[in-house]
Amino acid sequence: MNEKIIAKAKNHSPKDNDDDQNNPPKNKGTLLVDATCAPSNIKYPQDTELLNEARENLEKMIDLLHDPAEGKKPRTYPKQARKAYLKVAVRKREVWAWFEPIWKKHQRLSLPYLF
Repeated sequence: MNEKIIAKAKNHSPKDNDDDQNNPPKNKGTLLVDATCAPSNIKYPQDTELLNEARENLEKMIDLLHDPAEGKKPRTYPKQARKAYLKVAVRKREVWAWFEPIWKKHQRLSLPYLF
């Protein structure tokens, strides 16, 4: 099989490429490049969502990789972990609801001694 492929490749003549130096392509417009653009949906390591997503992915991997013939599946306590995550996530929003007016006032008045 390999011999047939090699023989066909040797007999095949390359077609016209765009890399021909005799007739370079004409420019049609402008290219704008901005180095300040960055994705806004990046998650940071301190994100509780990132940690919860990693926990959920690990639980799925354990479920997929576990062979019932080897015995019981390791305990992961997904319900307790989800409950703990939701408690932290709700608390985070409550703290921000308390802190947001103070932060806005600080920004408006520009009081450096508050923080």
